[in-house]
Amino acid sequence: MQEPFHHMEESDELKELISRFETSLSDGATHFFDLDDFETIIDYYLDFGLTQKARTALHHAFRIYPGSSALCLKRAQILAYQNKRERALEILSEMEVTDPDNREINLTKAHIYSQMQQHDKSIEEYIKAAEDTEQDQEDICISIAFEHENKGDFTGALSYLHKALEINPDNESVVYEMSYCYEMLEMPEASLPYFHAYLDRHPFSTLAWFNLGVTLSQMERWGDAIEAYDYVLAIDESFASAYFNKANALGGLGLYEKAIQTYYETFGHEDPDHLTWYYIGECYEKMEKYREAIDHYLKSVSLNDKYADAWMGIGSCYHRLENHSLAAQYLKISISKEPKNPEGWYMLGDVSRDRQDFEKAEECYQMVASLDPEREDIWIDLHDLYFTNDRPLQSLERIEEGLTRFPDNAPMLYRRIVSLYFKGMQRDAILLLEALYPRFPKEASVMFELAPGLHMVNEITRIVPHS
Repeated sequence: MQEPFHHMEESDELKELISRFETSLSDGATHFFDLDDFETIIDYYLDFGLTQKARTALHHAFRIYPGSSALCLKRAQILAYQNKRERALEILSEMEVTDPDNREINLTKAHIYSQMQQHDKSIEEYIKAAEDTEQDQEDICISIAFEHENKGDFTGALSYLHKALEINPDNESVVYEMSYCYEMLEMPEASLPYFHAYLDRHPFSTLAWFNLGVTLSQMERWGDAIEAYDYVLAIDESFASAYFNKANALGGLGLYEKAIQTYYETFGHEDPDHLTWYYIGECYEKMEKYREAIDHYLKSVSLNDKYADAWMGIGSCYHRLENHSLAAQYLKISISKEPKNPEGWYMLGDVSRDRQDFEKAEECYQMVASLDPEREDIWIDLHDLYFTNDRPLQSLERIEEGLTRFPDNAPMLYRRIVSLYFKGMQRDAILLLEALYPRFPKEASVMFELAPGLHMVNEITRIVPHS
């Protein structure tokens, strides 16, 4: 996200300056402010969104310094803050004619174009500013990188982040930004050398070790990620997020007991939150300790009753415990919290199927297919639901719809053969089987699982020998 024009700390000197200016407004006394003072006052008000006060300060400044280029810049910035960006750009373009070497004009235009989401124009202005000065090259490179990110060009962003790192190898934030870009390009491993180079120079940087752990976790290098988080905790044992992420990595290794212990360690450094309770519940569920899982999922929703995944976790556990009535109840709550989550609908469909509620299962599976049509298994489950309920026409329609997305899916193709056969299109089914079996012989068992009676059909066993 584009940074604001200025960043200011409220030092005692700044507080005194603002107080003196505001006193001059209220008592009408004459106070002297030089041009730098006025710029600082205006920047202060803009940082706090006090545009009317900034305009007042600008008005007083122009009375003393009527031809100031710096104040014209401030005027453009105030207009930009007031969403009068076109007028601000007009003023800046006029200034370029009279003061062509002033790079602040280009930088201000770049900020405004960024606010307008005209990222290419913003980049052009930053490049112009970089050509006119040897100063602030690092900041300009980072700003250009942000503009490339904003338009989804992560490769372009990386080229400027590399330049910024060459200027200042100790800029920690640039390393993190590079890691983000490589993640978006699905190349997280490419950021590792930069983390290691930075940590060689700054071995006690908790944030660098932590972000290295995050990157390693994205690569599912769980053991290495745990080592990185352990370095964080060796430096700062109160770093709660490191415990949380370490627990996630332990879960990735299937070490659920250790993961649970580590999640609990976060509570020594921050208040329990719904996510931590949820992940503890998930660990118990994966250990098939469903009652304990339910207890922790309930703790999660007690802190955030809008968290659909925890409600779904409760439903999942009751499904595993074969309490289908309670499973359906909690899954419906989950769906009410997040109606467009296909996972909740899918699970409710499975529960409804197990309850022999064909109509509800059909509704749920159709909803999954609508929300996530690129999910292969939903077309198979829809087919099987229709087929096992003696609706071969609908089963054929669903599997053919799935095959339009996954034309080489062998289990789908064998299901198409079964539906064709039972719809009365035996010749088409046999021709398809003759073409399919040499390509996918192992998957042929799907047909007999769905329709064991096919073992008795000579035309089929001639092609697929019964083992």
